[in-house]
Amino acid sequence: MDTTIYMNNRATPELITYADLMITGDARCIETANIIYDKKLTHIFAQP
Repeated sequence: MDTTIYMNNRATPELITYADLMITGDARCIETANIIYDKKLTHIFAQP
C-alpha cells in the first residue's frame, strides 16, 4: 500500500485546529494550540 498520499493529508487545517483549541479556555488545550502556532503557523503571521 502506498502511504505517501496519507502523509500530506491532514484531517483539519492547522489554523482551524489552533482556533478551536484556543476557544475552549482549557489550559491544556491552549498549551497545545500554542505549540501548533509555534511549529506550524508562525511563518504565516510573521511580519517582514
